[in-house]
Amino acid sequence: ARAGIAVRSMALTTEVAGLGTGYRSFSAFKTAMGTRSGHRWHHIVEQRQVGVFGPYKIHNTGNLIELDIKVHDRISAYYSSIVPEISGRFTIRQWLNGQSFERQLEFGQRVVKQFNGGP
Repeated sequence: ARAGIAVRSMALTTEVAGLGTGYRSFSAFKTAMGTRSGHRWHHIVEQRQVGVFGPYKIHNTGNLIELDIKVHDRISAYYSSIVPEISGRFTIRQWLNGQSFERQLEFGQRVVKQFNGGP
């Protein structure tokens, strides 16, 4: 580093205990994993939470799943909806905000199963 200039280095990937391989950015993840036509990568714990949990947890093989575009769009719409018996007067997205990573991951995995034809 040159004198007077701080250099901030972040590894491209890192292992996150109990989760998987994390990436510095979503684009780095997609470069490494690729994307199939007609599919989108879905963040189980939403990408907007990167400021709370950090990029290596959010852009992680344990937090991303490749879904059919139609399924992805239905899940995104669900997160924008108000489901009184779950989220009260808030959208699902608002209700999840502030909950732990583990709680959001557990909830998101159930939603993916529900919308992707699981039990």
